[in-house]
Amino acid sequence: MKKLFLVFAIIIGLLMIACPTEPPNDCECCNICTSDCLGDCCDDCDFYDDSGNDDDCNVCGNDPCTCYIGGDDCNVCGNDPCTCDEPNVLISPEEVSEFLASDIGGNSVDNAIDLIVQFPLGIMTASNSGWQQLLSVIEDSGKYVNLDLSACEMEADGIFDPDYTVEDGKEWIVSLILPDAATIIADGDWYYLIGAFGFFSNLMEIFGENVETIGDLAFVYVDFNEEYIGNLTIVNFPEVTSIGEYAFALCTSLVEVNFPLVESIGNNAFMVCTSLVEVNFPKAVSIGSEAFAYCESLVEVNFPVAESIGDRAFNECTSLVEVNFPVAESIGDGAFSLCTSLVEVNFPLVEIIGHSAFYGCTSLSIITIAFDCDINVNSGIRGDFYTYYKTQSKTDGTYIFDGDAWTGPF
Repeated sequence: MKKLFLVFAIIIGLLMIACPTEPPNDCECCNICTSDCLGDCCDDCDFYDDSGNDDDCNVCGNDPCTCYIGGDDCNVCGNDPCTCDEPNVLISPEEVSEFLASDIGGNSVDNAIDLIVQFPLGIMTASNSGWQQLLSVIEDSGKYVNLDLSACEMEADGIFDPDYTVEDGKEWIVSLILPDAATIIADGDWYYLIGAFGFFSNLMEIFGENVETIGDLAFVYVDFNEEYIGNLTIVNFPEVTSIGEYAFALCTSLVEVNFPLVESIGNNAFMVCTSLVEVNFPKAVSIGSEAFAYCESLVEVNFPVAESIGDRAFNECTSLVEVNFPVAESIGDGAFSLCTSLVEVNFPLVEIIGHSAFYGCTSLSIITIAFDCDINVNSGIRGDFYTYYKTQSKTDGTYIFDGDAWTGPF
């Protein structure tokens, strides 16, 4: 009996050596037996989470929930049940309500709940629409959400109109992915100066995969105390070709914009976007009046094909140091007025420079200009550039101000 017991103990000991009780150091997938675990031993191999506790692979505790074989992602490691949990896609307002009630997050904008919905939004301005029901559910939950509407169906010919007359639910939306079906963002209301996204007071990011047109006053909002609300930080609309008037005006937190296909920028479109640092519009042909006026943090602008610059387009952009408009033909009145840090401008094809275009540009020292440009006598260019340019027979080239007088062209 003692010998039998001893043999049994030795067998158990060997099995324990072959099947280690700790997960493998090379981070192999939770339910995989090591190469040392052979034969019947594999039937006894435990599952492990990242703390060493027994658990199924798909809840192994990694964040994000992934398991590995030699670094491969969980969902391609080829081992059952080595799968990652799919995100919850909610197909009705009722499911949204239940989901938000069960989630412990959403108590702050930094802890917003990812909310993916897939049901028809209907006519969004109708009181019984799927959109209005969704807003009501979000309002009742009192929780901040990152809302993904990309798979939602829409009516109204692709016009995304969140209804500026409704306030409920909107303040809880932190980020928003528009429906793939959305091609137009509706205009706001000129009488009340409320944009289509009025009352989205905590919206920080928005993405529209197929949006082509952004309407007037789309994201501007002034409350009844005439205080500006502007938490929008990042906007991404890769297919947009037209931006309406005042579309992003007063978005004082806006830092980054992505509009690779925009051809026209409406009047006042980004006026008083005081945090905007860099703008890139590789296909914009025209820039509206006061489009970027009072963007005091704007340092770099890129408009390689812009032909016209509207009146006061960059008025009081006090951080601008250098601008390059290689094909611009006209510069409107006051276009760069009071850009006090502006040192160098490049307009090799310009034909017209308007009244006060460079008024108050006290640092302007380098100008590249075309032949026979029609410069307004009151253009505001320091050092009486107007007279000097005439004495040089309006020759094209680069002119440099040495602190006392203009020299060149070079």
